[in-house]
Amino acid sequence: MANPIIRVAFTAGGSGGHVFPLLAVFEGIQKVSGEEHVDVEIRYFGPNDNSLRFLDKSGLPIYKIIAGNGGILGIGKTLVGIVQSLWLLLSYMPDVVFSKGSYGSLPIVIVAWLYRIPVVVHESDSIPGKANLTGAWFAKKVMISFEHAKQYFKTKAPIMAGNPLRLGLYVSIAQEEAKKHFGFDSTKPLILVLGGSQGAIAINDFIVNLLPQLLQKVQVLHQVGSTNYEAMRGEVAAMEDLGRVQNKNDYKIVGFLEGEEYHNALYAADLVISRAGAGVVFELAALNKPAILIPLAGLANDHQLFNAQEYAEYGGAELFEQANLLPHLFLERLFRILDTEEVCTKMIEGAKKFAAPQAAEQIAREILLTGTAH
Repeated sequence: MANPIIRVAFTAGGSGGHVFPLLAVFEGIQKVSGEEHVDVEIRYFGPNDNSLRFLDKSGLPIYKIIAGNGGILGIGKTLVGIVQSLWLLLSYMPDVVFSKGSYGSLPIVIVAWLYRIPVVVHESDSIPGKANLTGAWFAKKVMISFEHAKQYFKTKAPIMAGNPLRLGLYVSIAQEEAKKHFGFDSTKPLILVLGGSQGAIAINDFIVNLLPQLLQKVQVLHQVGSTNYEAMRGEVAAMEDLGRVQNKNDYKIVGFLEGEEYHNALYAADLVISRAGAGVVFELAALNKPAILIPLAGLANDHQLFNAQEYAEYGGAELFEQANLLPHLFLERLFRILDTEEVCTKMIEGAKKFAAPQAAEQIAREILLTGTAH
């Protein structure tokens, strides 16, 4: 007798912050469906934007729709996307739709509701984006990553799951080997500085100005963003020429870390300095890495600030708002973490309490359960 088949529609778009968790759930569904002896068919529906480059190697069948992000033109595009989605979902007729949010998800979510197809929405951040706040009205279930997000979905009794991470992150690498991979001394502390794929100019400049003090005690692997790479190289070279940077072999600058390089960088780090997107916060928690988080100000509802605050409350990180970045205070806290075993241990324990290693599998089970009941 053949296994039952559950058809799942994924929808998202916009950025890697929406698509990476979706890919983690894809892996979770593959794992759970194999254990439960359920056949699953999955298709992805979303806009033709930058997010597709992260999906190309996934093996997911991709169906492009038109969607707009605000304004009169955006509304018009979304209406066109709804018309497209009416035909696409009718021809596929999934048992359940899983939405990771972003403007690209709304046409599919709305049409699923019209067809009475149950929708499961997952919100990664502590403050939901507009797409998920809207999508929740049409959803059967809402799942969240941060406790702070519960207040925005009270009528849906949101399910706490955490942010799903891809299984490859958990493939352990010895820290000594990871440091050697980048040419660093395996016995000396390594600071990893992350600013996202576009870098963070304020963080970049702040760290570079601190190099004379930092390199007296630690090594630094600095992701500056691809667009900032050449300018930052020039700035550091000028400091070296002036004799401000000694131990220059202890500082390495990269444009953007991804795939295996990013994996190695996380395992190599003794401490991470980063923005506070949901993805990186949960990655740091999963690997129990002490961290200093500097939220990007000016985003919608300051969601990075609330992400960082909740994680810091668990003890997994120190929080610095960008406006309060004072060199002396920053260095004092950074070296206190590295030099004081009790402080470092407390941060590791806080990270463990916050981590959600089963998130992808938990979300996958909710999706399949919802689809089965349809």
